[in-house]
Amino acid sequence: MVSPTSPPHFPLQELCSRAISSPSSITPAEKALLQARPNPDIENSLYIARTSLPLSGLIAKTLADPPTLSPQEAHVLVYGPVDYTPAEKLARGDAYHGLTDEQRDLLNRATRLITDPEEDDARNVAWRVLQRAKAEEKARQKAATASATQPDDQQGARFTRTSTPARRKPIVFPWERADWITLVREKNYTSWGLPVLRTAYNDPAAWLSFKTKLSALAAREIAHVAGSPLAETFEIKYVEDEDALAGAEQAGLLSYYSRLLQERKLEDGYSWGVFLTADDSVLEIFGEGNRELVVPVWEAAWKAGEVGAAGWGGALAMRAELIFGILIPKLVRGDKQPLEDLAMMAQDR
Repeated sequence: MVSPTSPPHFPLQELCSRAISSPSSITPAEKALLQARPNPDIENSLYIARTSLPLSGLIAKTLADPPTLSPQEAHVLVYGPVDYTPAEKLARGDAYHGLTDEQRDLLNRATRLITDPEEDDARNVAWRVLQRAKAEEKARQKAATASATQPDDQQGARFTRTSTPARRKPIVFPWERADWITLVREKNYTSWGLPVLRTAYNDPAAWLSFKTKLSALAAREIAHVAGSPLAETFEIKYVEDEDALAGAEQAGLLSYYSRLLQERKLEDGYSWGVFLTADDSVLEIFGEGNRELVVPVWEAAWKAGEVGAAGWGGALAMRAELIFGILIPKLVRGDKQPLEDLAMMAQDR
């Protein structure tokens, strides 16, 4: 009889252990099983059907000449050639988040070791191409809406001009402007990262569990995008001030963070103008283990009452992986509006 406290059955335990101890021993079929992908032959056929290229050809094209990659090709490379239904996506997510922390860690370590670096690089490039295409489409829609709302005489003037319209500058994402890893190294921080303001003080055990999980996830993601040396100095700064922060909402949080900056209570490596918060709902999410781990993200430049983002009373509810994989590079590069285009990413990924 299985005890109610027994961990869920994990059929990939032995395969994960072998992938970690000897990655080269993993067959293509076993690799697909670990990565929750279709059989390699079937998957390759799907890639050809969707893009006219096998996976290897799509990777080669992406790395050799990114501008020639179409949004359709980029989408297939990022999300895979299988279009899962919402119910299937939910089931896949439940299966992953239903594992224990130890099982997920084992699976993540195994999949990282068997992932082809070129395939990983190509997917990162494709992600940027896809986001560029989405941003350009959004800009086109905005321009079309603005044009449609112009008075008739202004529209007539537009179409009778003989001058050549100015060419729109290409969209350049913050993570494409410079080598953010070099920028961090040049700062030579003893430690660097993001502050988390604690607003929930009723459950010390839940707070400890949250800190453990978030710190581990942050270390893993930073190591993945920046390498071990920078990951070793990256830390989450947990700010606890029950008198001032217990139950604090938008106005109180923004005011408290502003005081931290003004009084220089945050080292340079933590003063990016963005902070995270942990209230009871966040601690609950991190404690359940079967939901997406999302955290409220706040920007110091916001004014209380003027932010209409969804989530926690004005904050952007963002997946933890996006915070450490995409937001951090944007902050290091000095993006003036680091959260402006991340709302779309937070919904899409």
